Amino acid sequence: GQGMCNNTWQIITESNDKYVIKQARLDQEEDEQNDLLLEAKIIQRLNQKNPSLPVPRLLFITENPTMYAYHYISGNLMQEAWQHLSAAEKNSLCKDLAKFHYELGRTLSLEEAHDLGIFVNAASALEAETEADVKTFLMDVNIPKKYKAIVEAMYETYCSTQDQAFLA
Repeated sequence: GQGMCNNTWQIITESNDKYVIKQARLDQEEDEQNDLLLEAKIIQRLNQKNPSLPVPRLLFITENPTMYAYHYISGNLMQEAWQHLSAAEKNSLCKDLAKFHYELGRTLSLEEAHDLGIFVNAASALEAETEADVKTFLMDVNIPKKYKAIVEAMYETYCSTQDQAFLA
């Protein structure tokens, strides 16, 4: 399909192997926050770290045209599966994702991030725009209290851990 910055194709072979090819669009509709080559390098490095959650295995990376391909990981998209999960399953999934993020932070050093071309914002405070969004969300009378409680808990967690480095 065509995204705002990239084209993506899924290829299914006669033996039912699935692959994905991502190619940078020449006529991007908005500025990309990172390029596909950086994205591919990150995926490649993550595979070397053996994370607890699956990471696509790359087949190739090219610079001209800017593209890469990987083995497709079967499963449902979270946005589709979420509504069908029980509260316990959602909680378990969130814990698995938190563990994965923690592992990444512990296995990818600041130097490795820099070598890959990743900018690490070491600022300990929320960006002003994000902080304003949180406050606006919490003041909105149309948002149910249970959702506000989740955002408040997230905000409190962030504030209580903001002096801890994301990357080791």
